[in-house]
Amino acid sequence: MGRHSPAALRLRDAVDADLPALGRLFVEVNGLHVAFRPDVFRAIPTGARVERYLAFRLDEDDCRIFVADLDRAPIGFLLARLWQAPRVPIYWQRQEIEVEIVVVAEAARGLGIGRALIRRAHLWAAEVGVERVRLTVHEVNEGARRFYERLGYTTEQRIMSRPVDPSSSAGEDG
Repeated sequence: MGRHSPAALRLRDAVDADLPALGRLFVEVNGLHVAFRPDVFRAIPTGARVERYLAFRLDEDDCRIFVADLDRAPIGFLLARLWQAPRVPIYWQRQEIEVEIVVVAEAARGLGIGRALIRRAHLWAAEVGVERVRLTVHEVNEGARRFYERLGYTTEQRIMSRPVDPSSSAGEDG
């Protein structure tokens, strides 16, 4: 896919008719996640399960799916939701937009599609009066981490894990 003028790119809200194309895009990108973390992500042969999931999310009032069309064909999408801070006394009650999924077809990477989708999520945040957008990216996904850092995202929190080993206690070294 060659370079396209920005005028050829169109961002819009997803509709039910988009779901098969979005499912196919998700299957393509999911292969990257399976390669990074096969212990977390599983390969999916078709987008049927993803379509059902996206259809469910499309009906939620606090969720938006934005589609990037290039030459009238979906080549990327972003799923975001309105996130509420936990009702724990130490936290200020606040809302943020949480970007849950960003997908750009491999053939369309480097054309500014991801940047445009993130920008659209920020516009939605402004429309609903939310001041922050958050997202999660796996440490091993260096390309995605660098992309989000270029867009001004910083690490605020780190999720840590370790395999369970019943023969040792969590506080022991080595």
